[in-house]
Amino acid sequence: MRISLLFVAIAILFASCGGSGNQTDANQTDEPTQEAMTLGAFLEKAADLVDKEVQVKGAVDHVCVHSGMRLTLVCEDTEESIKVNAPSEAGKFETTWNGKKVLVTGVAKEDRLYEKDLAEWETELNAEKARVDSIKAAEEAQVTEETSEEVVEDTTAVEAEETHEQAEGEAHRDCSTGLAQIDEMRTWMKDNGKDYFPIYHIDCKTIEELK
Repeated sequence: MRISLLFVAIAILFASCGGSGNQTDANQTDEPTQEAMTLGAFLEKAADLVDKEVQVKGAVDHVCVHSGMRLTLVCEDTEESIKVNAPSEAGKFETTWNGKKVLVTGVAKEDRLYEKDLAEWETELNAEKARVDSIKAAEEAQVTEETSEEVVEDTTAVEAEETHEQAEGEAHRDCSTGLAQIDEMRTWMKDNGKDYFPIYHIDCKTIEELK
């Protein structure tokens, strides 16, 4: 069964841009060791490929700008994605990989989220959602006194307020999305008789651009 990797879950629970792996330059290439597969095909059988060398094709959606030690590989036809760790500091990913179609050769790895991890994340999201809701309610409760005098709006103040409201709206949506994803993870665990939710990544050996 294919597991759809969840962007917000990965972003929050695995936010660190650090990474480790084999000490090989990530910007050099080796001869292919097996038939390359699409990201979708890899995710279909990822559970059987853990700790094995794989070759996966996809598009680079994002390179960590802080360290260059991690990038996100995406399937162009779906929203599926996977994290790829650079092999070493010497072989860190350059931001020039962004947007390119690539072939990644590396070792498939599995991280596991247990119920205690989901519960902790759920508590944090609920607390943040409550904070945002409280701020929103307080702002909506404010009553502006109308006067007969002409009011000249401060454009800068209005723009700042709109930006603030947009940020709050995005924070609320992120929390709601995260909570929905936790429910999806728990459903998957129950349906598959597992006490954990797997998230896969690849420890990169080489990466090359596909023409």
